[in-house]
Amino acid sequence: GVKSEPNNYKTGNECYLEVNHETYSKWNDFAGNNTQIQGYVKETNLTAGDLSIKAGSGAVTFKGDVGASKVINNLTVVTTGDVTAAKTVHTQEAFVVKQAKDISVGGMIYAGYNDAGKKTAGEKGQVSLEAVGENTTNGIDAAGKVNLVSTAANGKITMNGKIKTDSKAADAVVLDAKGSFANKTKNTLTDT
Repeated sequence: GVKSEPNNYKTGNECYLEVNHETYSKWNDFAGNNTQIQGYVKETNLTAGDLSIKAGSGAVTFKGDVGASKVINNLTVVTTGDVTAAKTVHTQEAFVVKQAKDISVGGMIYAGYNDAGKKTAGEKGQVSLEAVGENTTNGIDAAGKVNLVSTAANGKITMNGKIKTDSKAADAVVLDAKGSFANKTKNTLTDT
């Protein structure tokens, strides 16, 4: 039969794009250790682009770091399913999740940083995570505002790491939990 690409074949870690691949396909996903590469695409020196994911009721899962090797300008996810980012999320401007059932971010969220790791976006470097149920973060460092929402009566916001923002706005950090709130950072919440 005809092979279908991309297929994440054998290694489970085929994260490179090969073009002009054999006769059954014009492109292929492949592992970085492949020594018979006919051609490949590498993005360099491009400005950060936006990524918008509209998944309807489907779950959205990021298994690795998001925007770590090339920062994403704005990352927006709209779904009534779960949103999971297993590791760190990097955006040059905003990281926004709307309408999600549950949100879980396993690493730090950096909003408002360029590829060199320098804060550049000012108030545009925002984080807005809106969940119906659980909304769990492991630390946020934002140039702009931070908005964490859980709308269900049995919903919960859980902070497993500090929230840091450079915003001087009166509403620089909003934690809106209709159910419960858990501060697991061992830090006192203060208004400065």
